This record gives sequence, structure tokens and C-alpha cells, in this order.
Amino acid sequence: MSECLVVLSAATAADVLAALRSRFRVTSALPPRLAVVDVDDAEAESALARLRATPGVEAVVADPAAPIPGGLTADELLFVDAWRQRPALRSKARPGEGLPWDAEGFEPPDRPRRR
Repeated sequence: MSECLVVLSAATAADVLAALRSRFRVTSALPPRLAVVDVDDAEAESALARLRATPGVEAVVADPAAPIPGGLTADELLFVDAWRQRPALRSKARPGEGLPWDAEGFEPPDRPRRR
């Protein structure tokens, strides 16, 4: 799955966001205008085309490095910056990632210290 950022028209944003949630998997949103939508990699082109054709959608950004439409508020820009940083966070490899805390070869976490 890949994610794309969807920018909605302010006039119809609430209705369009509800429509997106009924047709796509919205993983994150900053109402009223921004949503992050999961797009199946196998059907990415057709899903992106459907998103772009949805009435009330101003822009669909599939590449975090692509330019972002103008006119966003400071809060919206902060949301966009967080969306752009997500791929870097997912690629971080840590020893024992995904293993139970007591897996063989690893120490359990330290007990909290009493104060």
C-alpha cells in the first residue's frame, strides 16, 4: 500500500471527506481540507485517477517530494510535513523490530525506578 495526500475544496470538504471514507481507506485526516488515503500499489493509477475525478478534490499528491498546492494554512502545512516524513520513519531498521520484548537474545525492559 502507498499513501497519497488529498486536498479538498473548502466549500464542500466535509461532504467530500465522508465520500472518500466510504470509497477509500483514509488513514489520517486534518479536517476540513486534508486527508491521507491508502492506495493499493497494484491499482495505484486507477485509484489515483478516481481520487482526482472525485468532485470537491482540488489535488492529489502521490509523491511526498512533489510540490504541494498553495493556499494551505500553517496547521495544514505542518500536517503535510508530517506526511512527508512518514516513509523515512518506516524504513528505520532497529534490532529486534517486531519481536516480543522477551525474545531470545534480548533483555526485558528495565523496571521503572521509584521516585
